[in-house]
Amino acid sequence: MNIKNICTALYLLSVLFIISCKQKQVVPDCGTPPGADKLFVFVGEKIEVNDITDEDDGMDLKFSAKYKILQKICGVYASDTISFTGYDHYGMPEFSKSKTSLLFLLAYNDTFYHAKYLHFDVHKTTDNRWAGYPYKTLLRIEDSIHFKPQKLDFVLPISYSVEGRTRRDVKRFYPPQFFTRKGDSVTTTWGNYVEDLYSAMKKTALKRRGYFDTLQRNTLIVNEEVKIAERQEELAFSKTDLSSFKQNWQNF
Repeated sequence: MNIKNICTALYLLSVLFIISCKQKQVVPDCGTPPGADKLFVFVGEKIEVNDITDEDDGMDLKFSAKYKILQKICGVYASDTISFTGYDHYGMPEFSKSKTSLLFLLAYNDTFYHAKYLHFDVHKTTDNRWAGYPYKTLLRIEDSIHFKPQKLDFVLPISYSVEGRTRRDVKRFYPPQFFTRKGDSVTTTWGNYVEDLYSAMKKTALKRRGYFDTLQRNTLIVNEEVKIAERQEELAFSKTDLSSFKQNWQNF
């Protein structure tokens, strides 16, 4: 066998090895409990997000979205693009303002729905990974103990506009230990890789909604029962507040 044939054989073997490695990359299951809707978590690039609210949607805005899948974190989905529907009490979803996001979806009867308020805007790092700053979109302040931002090398620094925001809001969502403010914008190079964001969500919002908790078997989908559960997530009453509310209601 001459040198040319040997080089050709080695090249083909290397190609087969790479293909074999890619085929072995298995996206893990999302820990969906029995009876719950399938969870799918991914990094996506926005193609479109549209308001499709009609008169039957109550107080929530209804939207449709289409995203290109850049990285699958957990769950099964074959295509490289995905369409889904969602609801948001405050208007167009916050993630619609970002080019790339870490998104959490629920599959119900072959249709995907956005898990309400669960998302992070993410950015590319110089080591070719995805990462984002966590505290901006946390549902509860106490969740912050599970998110520990670290200094990262982003391709471009993460920047947000704070025009019109109160000083209290800016300090809460963009704390000075992580952000540098200049005029009406704040910039940070702190964040967490998407794998760490997902891991922290398993201990917080996803756990409260019945995932990764063997004691809960909540089915999550955008029907009336789940909308009530999500309202509780929004309001996040303490036990004292809830007890006072019940007492006042009984006295009404």
